[in-house]
Amino acid sequence: MQVLFANIEKKVYFCNCFELIAMKKVFFCILFILICTLTPCAQPIAVKGADVSWVTEQEADGVAFRNAAGDTTDLFVIMREEGVNAIRLRVFVAPVASGYGPWCDLQDAIVKARRAQAQGMEVMIDFHYSDFFADPGCQRIPASWQDTSLQALKERVDRYTRESMERLRAAGITPRWVQVGNETTSGMLLPTGRIQWEDQPGHRFDRYVALSNAGYEAVKAVCPKTEVVIHIDNGFQAWEGDCCWFREYIEAGGKVDVIGLSHYATPEFWNKDSVHVPSNINAAKSVEALHRKFGKPVMLVETGFPTDDPELWRTAMSDLYARLQAGKSCAGVFYWEPQVFRWWRPGYYIRNDWGAYNMGAFTWDGQPMKGFLPE
Repeated sequence: MQVLFANIEKKVYFCNCFELIAMKKVFFCILFILICTLTPCAQPIAVKGADVSWVTEQEADGVAFRNAAGDTTDLFVIMREEGVNAIRLRVFVAPVASGYGPWCDLQDAIVKARRAQAQGMEVMIDFHYSDFFADPGCQRIPASWQDTSLQALKERVDRYTRESMERLRAAGITPRWVQVGNETTSGMLLPTGRIQWEDQPGHRFDRYVALSNAGYEAVKAVCPKTEVVIHIDNGFQAWEGDCCWFREYIEAGGKVDVIGLSHYATPEFWNKDSVHVPSNINAAKSVEALHRKFGKPVMLVETGFPTDDPELWRTAMSDLYARLQAGKSCAGVFYWEPQVFRWWRPGYYIRNDWGAYNMGAFTWDGQPMKGFLPE
């Protein structure tokens, strides 16, 4: 009997030990999960993009691009080799009418989009709804769009967007993203679609939203799975005022799938932790705040930094990408026109005595510089 009880006690003891070990394993598994969940860690940026809209004009000027080995080859091949997985292309309505020439019209965009797709890259189409560059200070109605009433422009936006999307699809191109307007911080198709900042909150965005939504619905009518991007400039300020721009846009009924920002830090402010300055700290803060508040993907659809000081350029860009990755909310980054080098200028710039774009990311010999994309 004593032997029997001794055996029972041993079994109970060992059972308790095994239960304790099992409980410890469960405890440490839960602890590990909590640590992984609560501890911030860098998350790779999925979309590594570049806007190379000038490439066909550069090639027509005889510009040659070289890969890392120094061999002359196609720019889209170089982009793929450098890790680019998405290409952004701007589209002007009728650039010839503005005096710019045939570059960046829809047909030119189709040529470039096909080349991007041939290298396995996604495509973003950026409709400016203008005959030339659209930005907060210049949202000119295309010369051929004569009736500038709100209703007439809504119909124009709808028809133009549908026809453009149909032409893209017929050419074998289904963009993953489409921008309805470029840097529309002040509205689009001004003055008709101007945001009425002097009005009381609630109706400031009504006219702009009517035009923007017309473009959104037109994109979806032709390519339902294409994501529509709404894009503003000065991304470093987008977090201010409780994300007021996108908050008012959405409250006014504005439709958006992806929030797009421009961010061009400056040598003076890139690492400053002060409000209202174009710093990487503020840009990362905007991405986090917008994603948290609206639950939408947020991208820097334009970025760049002056290359006058290559080491500072590399430091500032690396800092930007590190901050975006640490925040884990940035869906993508597009470097704007990295392939510009040796002070190349479009013919239109030369005729108007405009300076060259100084934020390209290629060397003097036409090779990509390391650091223009997040690693």
